[in-house]
Amino acid sequence: MLGSDDFASLGAGYWVIYVPRSFSSGTEAVNHCVARGRTTKETCTGRYLSHDSADSPLTCEPDGEGGVTGRCTRS
Repeated sequence: MLGSDDFASLGAGYWVIYVPRSFSSGTEAVNHCVARGRTTKETCTGRYLSHDSADSPLTCEPDGEGGVTGRCTRS
C-alpha cells in the first residue's frame, strides 16, 4: 500500500493499493487487473507513478467490455 502524498502524479490524501512490479504501460497494468476479475474503473485504474505532477493525466481504466480507456502511456 502507498500513500498518494508521496507521488506528485497522484491526488493527495489517498491510500493506493498497487502491484509491486513494473508494467510497460497503463494498458498492461489494467490487463493485469482484468485477468484477475477487476473489470471496472471502480476496481482498477492504471496510473503512472512519478514525482512529476505533469504525469497526473496518465490514467487508464477497464472499459467494462474487455478493452481499456484513457491515456495509458507517457508518449
